[in-house]
Amino acid sequence: FPKRLAPEYLLAIYYITQQNFFLAIILAWIGGAFDIFDGKIARKYKLSNEFGIQLDSYADFLSFVLVPVFLIFEAVFFILSFI
Repeated sequence: FPKRLAPEYLLAIYYITQQNFFLAIILAWIGGAFDIFDGKIARKYKLSNEFGIQLDSYADFLSFVLVPVFLIFEAVFFILSFI
């Protein structure tokens, strides 16, 4: 069972740059749900390998660090542009 690179997070980053914050948040939540489910499936069927573990760490970095920080950064500057 191959670990997939989470396109939801990449799309979320794209929509953040387009100031579509609601869709970006929805995509980030969907990515988080897939991250939980594919981890459970890999553990249940004992299908994890070293590459999958490293790719999961990358996806976790995207979902829990990069996307929220970028979202906050862009949202603050979007709001400040109206002041």
